Amino acid sequence: MGFSELLKGGEISQQTRRVLDNLNTILEEAGSDLQQVLKLVIYISDIDMWDTVNDICKEYFVAHKPVRTIVPTRELHFGLKIEVDCIAICE
Repeated sequence: MGFSELLKGGEISQQTRRVLDNLNTILEEAGSDLQQVLKLVIYISDIDMWDTVNDICKEYFVAHKPVRTIVPTRELHFGLKIEVDCIAICE
């Protein structure tokens, strides 16, 4: 699913997986990976999405658990339901 499909109202589960997959790709390009993530700040457009996002994060971060903050907001850019800010170690 590309960015344009996300803009057309993908479910929060699809958007969360896409964001975390993209984050993994970016980290790999930088010589890192999800196991090197120190902190995530996750913005969601509705507090009712909290449990879904939290459950999906558990799939991506099994043994390694970075500091994570989930921030419910009103609206996000481009009508998306999730945005992620990440701090990771890149060697």
